Amino acid sequence: MPKLILFSLLTAILISAPFLTLAQDETLPDSAAGGNAQQDVELDESVQAQDLGISEPTLLPDSPFYFLKNWQRSIQSFFTFGAVNEAELKLKFASEKLLEARKLAEKKEIPEILEKAAQNYEEEINKIKETVDKIKEKADEKLEVGKFLDKFVKQQVLHQKILEKLETQVPEEVFQKIEETRERHLERFGEVMEKLEENKERIQERLEKNLGELEGSQFKELKNLEILKELEEKVPEKTKEAVRNVIESTSQKMKQKLEQMTPQTQEKLENYIEKIQGDEENKIEIIEEIKSKLEEKPEITERLEKVKEKILFKLETSPLEIIEKESEEKCIKEGTETGLGLSEAKTIAKAGECGQKGILKETASCNKVTGTWWIDLDVNDEVWEGLDVSKDLCNPACVVDVLTKEAEINWRCTGLTLPSGE
Repeated sequence: MPKLILFSLLTAILISAPFLTLAQDETLPDSAAGGNAQQDVELDESVQAQDLGISEPTLLPDSPFYFLKNWQRSIQSFFTFGAVNEAELKLKFASEKLLEARKLAEKKEIPEILEKAAQNYEEEINKIKETVDKIKEKADEKLEVGKFLDKFVKQQVLHQKILEKLETQVPEEVFQKIEETRERHLERFGEVMEKLEENKERIQERLEKNLGELEGSQFKELKNLEILKELEEKVPEKTKEAVRNVIESTSQKMKQKLEQMTPQTQEKLENYIEKIQGDEENKIEIIEEIKSKLEEKPEITERLEKVKEKILFKLETSPLEIIEKESEEKCIKEGTETGLGLSEAKTIAKAGECGQKGILKETASCNKVTGTWWIDLDVNDEVWEGLDVSKDLCNPACVVDVLTKEAEINWRCTGLTLPSGE
């Protein structure tokens, strides 16, 4: 009898184990909500050599023996036949040369060598386009053309991520060259797709398919949108419409994800948007696009609006000012670890009622018990004219809650109560 009971228990555990695992897997994206958004950023922006199907480069353009590598490439090219095979080989060479440039940037090489490495990569991308022009069939007509184009799309998205990061790693005198290379790369990306696909509908399908297959975080659609926005600006007209359609479908997918996220994951998303690389103005466009689809979800649109305000603040502020403000002391509510810097509190204040009715003063104080910043406010004269109280009896302040990040005016009028609604 005891053996029978033990056998029944073991059987029940074995049967239920897959369902327990499935339940854990289903909640995995949201269960990570408390983690650091930087991990998600790394997942969506870090590209390894194996992701491109190559090895990490060891012989770099700054070596006197680099000519041996070019000889090897020339021999490989000589013994490669067929336009599709040649295009694949050029794609491999382009990936290698891009990683060489990245490695040189990590070594803090002299600008001339970095510029030459970027030029090597750009020339290889041009060679891909020249080779693709020799391919007579469309992707639908020949299987190997379709396979090449799938690989090309995936790798060009990864190349774009590497180039974006390179812009932040190179000296100022090389930045312009990397930026030009990235723009040229986007142009070639669109030209190759247009050459090998029959129509814009097929371009759209292939883009959606390959973007969906790329690994990434729970927020990867936002990074994809950022790259698609860049691509839209540079591709030929036929491809442009296809890219816009992919932007629309990707925005819709992100909207559905947002609606299912817990408030903790939404907060993590705010941090993610701020941290990802890319053009800040494009980020604002993406936020507005997603917001327009979430009109019935004010709690989510408010979060997105706050992120937009922070991005606008960055656009209007010099890098040195941002560093100073990020290192400033924060107001932290007692019993929590949540805090808010004064500069961010002022940004929130300016965007709401406080900014509409007055000008923030330099003087401010933190109430740690209530978790609020109190920023003295110089209220506009026309506002005082509409109030049944003398301005001499009041000392208004803009009160910003560090937890909710909401702001309101506290009039601090001595012995008087303002009319309701004020």
